[in-house]
Amino acid sequence: MQQNFQDALAVCKEYGHPDLFITLTCNPKWDEIQEAVRSLGSQDAYVRPDIVVARVFKMKLDAMMDDFTKKNVLGRVLAVVYTLDCNCFGWNLTANAARPNPQGSYHYGTIPIVRTLVLANSAPIIKGKPRYAINKVSYKNPSTPLKLADYYNISGVYNLNTIKDTSPPGPAVIGTSVVGIELHDFVEIVFQNDENAIQSYHLDGSDFWVVGFGSGQWNSTMRKRYNLFDATTRYTAQVFPLSWTAILVSMDNKGMWNLRSAIWPRQYLGQQLYLRVWNDETSIYTESDIPPNALRCGKAANV
Repeated sequence: MQQNFQDALAVCKEYGHPDLFITLTCNPKWDEIQEAVRSLGSQDAYVRPDIVVARVFKMKLDAMMDDFTKKNVLGRVLAVVYTLDCNCFGWNLTANAARPNPQGSYHYGTIPIVRTLVLANSAPIIKGKPRYAINKVSYKNPSTPLKLADYYNISGVYNLNTIKDTSPPGPAVIGTSVVGIELHDFVEIVFQNDENAIQSYHLDGSDFWVVGFGSGQWNSTMRKRYNLFDATTRYTAQVFPLSWTAILVSMDNKGMWNLRSAIWPRQYLGQQLYLRVWNDETSIYTESDIPPNALRCGKAANV
């Protein structure tokens, strides 16, 4: 992404500011998408966005770019820069329905918390080298992608006991941190910052409510200070030095989701983990099948 950004700046430097800014928005009601959906035996395009929406949109985008750059329908083109933005993935609203008892509510402030994670960042020295860690585990990518290992039930790639819900005593270690969470669990995550520098965290796959923050060490009595009425939803949260920030998140999006420091050196050197949101139901309404052209590597190379 950084390289593409630099290339775009170089194009503007060479050719000047763009003359046209054109937006192409995918419409699930396009005839091609509706026809493909019917052929798959489904009534909604969101069921297979990877095959239906993405491919149809790409074909239309390629046709439009061909009109501009080869057929010159708007005149001779000297340079083209474009980006793709996909907003069809994120919070799975079809799964985030009214919860059965004892949940029984839509409003985040009245849903009982089923699990609490207190995640403490640190900057340890491991094997003579500086690292960053969460709950005494500095993350290391395995040779087999976590989602492939999870999908094909490949053992030996990760262990759900590698990282604990709270920071344990003892020295930090290097490991593949994966937290197992049941689909539809309502989870409280507390970011505990014991360092004298501001922290920033980003969660993939779901947005969350930032409900509280304060100085010092978090404990359960801090929940009395939470905003359980009108908190805003976000994907990124900051934590002040020697302070804590609490979020509530509805784990309604099945998958393997990255929770990481938004500060690049810290993320690269281990301040991240994955949330495995899972249940034993196999259904395209909670998670799409893996695309047939997905790249497989590591222990999944010959699956």
